[in-house]
Amino acid sequence: NKRIDILWNFCFSIFNEWFLKFRYPGFEPTGMIETKLGKIPSSFSLMNIGKMFSYYIGGGWGNDLETDPYTRAAYVIRGADFTSAEVFDTSCPLRFHKLANMSCRTLKPMDIVFEISGGTEDVPVGRSVLVTHDFLKRFDHPVIPASFCKLIRPNQLVVNPIYLYFWLRFLHSSRIVDQFQIQSTGIINF
Repeated sequence: NKRIDILWNFCFSIFNEWFLKFRYPGFEPTGMIETKLGKIPSSFSLMNIGKMFSYYIGGGWGNDLETDPYTRAAYVIRGADFTSAEVFDTSCPLRFHKLANMSCRTLKPMDIVFEISGGTEDVPVGRSVLVTHDFLKRFDHPVIPASFCKLIRPNQLVVNPIYLYFWLRFLHSSRIVDQFQIQSTGIINF
């Protein structure tokens, strides 16, 4: 777990250097241009985040027991499972789902699961986890996001899913996501 934590921190440090401070390999000859968000490398462009998604949908919860029409078994990953999922823990609950609900929510490699509800004053919503081949191989059934999460399938022609994932992590860890939260009935929503 310590090694995994060190590697994740190393990856996040590289992301910060390359994409927030714009000190990536070969950055010196690249010119900077002024945008409404500040200076960015001339080879970069600004884009609405929605254009980075090829598909997105809210999660599901299903039933405890297999009963008609809840006949399809799938694990459900919740925001509370994200940290353990990154260190290869498979403690996500196994639930039963309708075929139609499961077929449009089954996670694939390079999907991102994004938490949209829950959180606390100390931990804002907006946590995310990147789904990898290794992550999915740990389960003996498909995996879907929980109802308080969204499945985000990045448009890989527009954005690298790993870059988008680290950008979402940066927004969460820097608490920039706080400005997009609302609280109603004791639950924080994104």
